[in-house]
Amino acid sequence: RTFGDSSAAGKHAAGTAEMGEMLLSRQKDQAALDLRNMEVELQRIVQKEQKRRGVLVRKALYGNLQLRPELLHAVLQGERPIQPEELQGPWIDVTSAVQCLVEQSIVRVHGSATYSKADLPGFYNPTPLNSQVELSLYVLYDFRETLHEVIVDDRESLTMPLRKHLVSGDHPRGPFPSSNVELLLRRRQLEAEVASPCSSPRQQATRRVTHRRIRTSEEELQRAVKCHTVLRMQGPSFEPLKREFYLLLGASTLVILLAVQRSL
Repeated sequence: RTFGDSSAAGKHAAGTAEMGEMLLSRQKDQAALDLRNMEVELQRIVQKEQKRRGVLVRKALYGNLQLRPELLHAVLQGERPIQPEELQGPWIDVTSAVQCLVEQSIVRVHGSATYSKADLPGFYNPTPLNSQVELSLYVLYDFRETLHEVIVDDRESLTMPLRKHLVSGDHPRGPFPSSNVELLLRRRQLEAEVASPCSSPRQQATRRVTHRRIRTSEEELQRAVKCHTVLRMQGPSFEPLKREFYLLLGASTLVILLAVQRSL
């Protein structure tokens, strides 16, 4: 009987959720207090940067800025900026907090393996109990009345302004963390594996190993025929796999022998 264990597990999960909500609430309160304390300093910095045409933050987002999987292909066309509602989240708006980091038209935030930007004044971790979420900081800002944008990982250093942050197209790209690239590559790999019935030796060597059930002889014959057809369509420059060739040859010979025996 596991009634007691199940009850304990349920209480533990409920307790963890309650603890997470309490921690998140305290972090929000502390961030709000930080921003209230920085109001006068924020106005001073903005006025100073406006006069010198320095760094003026338009938008800054912090949290899980990865794109929603169903929007990956549509958004990556690059015809428009990535919108906040297209992100997985959760994320928080840290525009005022980042503006308060500006000193003499320069922002420097050091990074390390043990430092999180959630410790900055006005920041907090929107997922405090989920260590698997990759946090990022995106900043859209003006410098010398020219639009710039940058995105960095949570523990990565941030320096603004830099020439490489300059927006070169008609519009900014928007939040696009490096984790989006990994997500897109995994999706394309899965699509390629589904679309192709066979692969080259190099592709087979690099393909992720998965456990598969053993095929029957009829399934092996059908797969060999498919692979042989695909290889012939790819032209004479493509070298067919020896295993598939011998498998097809052996299966064909077996079929011929069985037909001869039945006719006798």
